[in-house]
Amino acid sequence: SRKVVILAKLFSAALTWTLCYFSAFLITLYYSKFFWENTRVQNLWLAVVRVWIFGIFMLSLLIFGEVLFKSSYGGLLWSGLIFVAMIVLNNLQTIAKFDPLQLVTINMDLLTGKLAITKVYLPLGVSFGLIFLLATSSIRIFNKKQL
Repeated sequence: SRKVVILAKLFSAALTWTLCYFSAFLITLYYSKFFWENTRVQNLWLAVVRVWIFGIFMLSLLIFGEVLFKSSYGGLLWSGLIFVAMIVLNNLQTIAKFDPLQLVTINMDLLTGKLAITKVYLPLGVSFGLIFLLATSSIRIFNKKQL
């Protein structure tokens, strides 16, 4: 079925992203522990997972764009356009707290303890909702398109 094609593409992209991201993270973590033994960082795993979730969000955005425009280039342009829109919206205080871009832009405040953990729940929830919405929309659009 066509649903399987979209889910397999999303799963394989997410698996690749996960393996590469966590490999790089573990190498960096080992490197840091080796050279700086007394380093303590607050909320490290939460910060790491937030960047990973943002990557999954961008992958679902890319796949949605590819289905919508029937090309890889269309998907890349779509993802880039939405990313720029998120940067612009991130400057508006009323919208910034919902922006998935918050997952990757305020990590230093989270790591240093300047940001309360409760401030990350809203962008996380929005990101999860958008990942689900983009995946289901990709499936619905792909089911309606002729091959």
